[in-house]
Amino acid sequence: MSIKQTLHPRQRVQFQAVGEFLYVANCPSEILIETHRGNYRLSRGAQILDEKLGGLVTVENLGESGEVEIIVGMGRYVPPADGQEVIVGQMPPVALAPNQTVEVNKLPMIQLADGQQVVIASMPAVSFADGQQFNVATLPQVEFAPGQKVGMAGDVMVRTKQTFTVRQRTSSSYATGKHALPYTIPAKKRGRITVKAPKANTGAIYLGDFELDAGESIELFVEGAVAVTGAATDHVQFLEY
Repeated sequence: MSIKQTLHPRQRVQFQAVGEFLYVANCPSEILIETHRGNYRLSRGAQILDEKLGGLVTVENLGESGEVEIIVGMGRYVPPADGQEVIVGQMPPVALAPNQTVEVNKLPMIQLADGQQVVIASMPAVSFADGQQFNVATLPQVEFAPGQKVGMAGDVMVRTKQTFTVRQRTSSSYATGKHALPYTIPAKKRGRITVKAPKANTGAIYLGDFELDAGESIELFVEGAVAVTGAATDHVQFLEY
């Protein structure tokens, strides 16, 4: 057992001791220990060894206000040396109860043997300092839940050993039209469509918020319907194939 509390000058505290040693782990300067076997003036690091130490123990702080810590136990107490390290070569499996967590503030460099793997189920948010980089050589297959998105702030260079062949889609027919506004060009399975504002128009025509002045045109790669608005006296022309 042990006690650990702050004592003022000449303040006394009592506790029941069961053991064979009493070790002063911390005190401001000196403390007075009173037991049924005698009285002792001890400083930090001092130890009483007595097989019949048990009973009421009184502690009095003889110095300035400060923390007093006393450890009592069986056998002999060997305090750890300052800066002493413990090297763990092997540990048995550790099981955590439900909802238990382990917080790791710092880790040394870890080397994995050939064939060893580390599986990370989840990670907290990671912040990088200015200029820091994080390189990922390979990634496992990634699955996104419905509605999840990945945003990219800039262009990313992609290298691949695969060869892709892109064939241009051609059409054996085409269709044209000229209609008064407003007009919706019907949806159609097409390769592309050119929408033009005739030169004779007196005002602009609009594809949503996109504006075409008289004589201007735009080429779209879309199979859906194209809604065009403008003055009722103006027209829209289109060529699709």
